[in-house]
Amino acid sequence: MRIFRRNVWPVVGFGMLLSVLIVVLAASIGAAREATIVTTGTGRCLHIVIRVADYEKYQEILNPGDLLWIRAARTAKRGTGEVLFSEERYEQVKSRLIELQNVPVRKCIIFSSYEDLEDKIDDIAPYVDMVAYNSEPHITPDEELAQIENSVKRFAQLARSRDLAVGWGPTIMRLNEQPELLELASEVDLIGLQHQNILAHLGVEETVSQTKQRSLIIREFNPNIEINLQLKGDLKAIEDVLRQTADYVDTVFILTLPSVSFDYQQLFNDVDLRSGCTGQGLPGAQTATEVAPTASATVASPTPEPSGETPIPCIGGIGFGLLLTLLVAFWHYSIGTEYRV
Repeated sequence: MRIFRRNVWPVVGFGMLLSVLIVVLAASIGAAREATIVTTGTGRCLHIVIRVADYEKYQEILNPGDLLWIRAARTAKRGTGEVLFSEERYEQVKSRLIELQNVPVRKCIIFSSYEDLEDKIDDIAPYVDMVAYNSEPHITPDEELAQIENSVKRFAQLARSRDLAVGWGPTIMRLNEQPELLELASEVDLIGLQHQNILAHLGVEETVSQTKQRSLIIREFNPNIEINLQLKGDLKAIEDVLRQTADYVDTVFILTLPSVSFDYQQLFNDVDLRSGCTGQGLPGAQTATEVAPTASATVASPTPEPSGETPIPCIGGIGFGLLLTLLVAFWHYSIGTEYRV
């Protein structure tokens, strides 16, 4: 009796190659899953925007990713009414930012004319992350307001020539008259929705409706833009708005009088706005001067230390690949065996 058998080794080799591919795929899925967990957290992460002047009031509740802003806009000269850029004021802005340079939040300077940004662009410190264009009557030149589309684009070009992020927020009156201005979202990195007066005069429902509507339009022109919602009012009204709009915006700025403190902690306790943030509070940032000099202006999400454990998807991939190899080899061996007498 002679027995003829097919050579099963090519099949075994193919099965081993297949198992390797399965392992690589499983490892990739596992790595992607781990990365997602690290960067997104378990809930929302709505960042807050506050004035530099209010830093001491709110430093305990700030997180990396929050934004501090300071104004370097033009002001009316006493006695003449002439609107001018104040060099003295700008020096104060620089001094204050130097004091806060190591606080690990983003920092923004607000200008009211692209001419002023052009004049100061080489003087902006590297720890400033963003410049914003505050285009409003009485502080912005009339010719810039008359050609607002070109003005925003010019401002953005200047900022990006120095790798600065760009912010802009049209007044609600201008936006009502020219809703097409939302298309300029494609030119900037952050856009502000000044909805504080909508909440004050038209109530929660209308504020929610207009916020959702405008946010959807904005993201059509720039899916990656940061949308800042500007509100003012009592805590309950603001909570009611944010419960319904937190998934449509990225940051919130609550306007208050300089002498008034807004209860952000109560807001965060009542509404799930910060549970998804990667860090709670600013580590070591009790005061601006206590932060280590090497801290950067913008802090990335912390990377977890490797655990030394083999991810479960890899183990499953190895086992499945080996089992598949044995089954294919056995099947090929069985059907490939011939018996002749």
